[in-house]
Amino acid sequence: MKKERGKFLTAILIILSVGTIYGFVDLINKNFQEYADYYNLPKLWFGAYFWFSWILHVMATIGLWVWKKWAVYLSIATILIGLFIQVFFVKIPGIEWYKVLVLLLLPLTIIVVFLLWPISRKWKYFD
Repeated sequence: MKKERGKFLTAILIILSVGTIYGFVDLINKNFQEYADYYNLPKLWFGAYFWFSWILHVMATIGLWVWKKWAVYLSIATILIGLFIQVFFVKIPGIEWYKVLVLLLLPLTIIVVFLLWPISRKWKYFD
């Protein structure tokens, strides 16, 4: 059976790849230190999280490109862990955690729908 990715899934994977490259640029420029300062987080902890998260995103993107089911699960897990970190550890001055959750649910829903919909259409190709 020939695996055809399709235009939409290919576009999503390209966007994920560009985002991964952008994340690497953030890491090299140490922009996470500015984020840590802004959100009043420990730089060491946030830097380690940023690197670990980036490595997981690279693995997931490559895995999705080569049709691996574990990459789909890893992508979902990194999205959910990122949401958890943002809701419970990132403190935006003047905004309670439940309001942050509501603010993040809309973009999270869009990301999950645009990631899972094309994957679900091609699920039979994933090993």
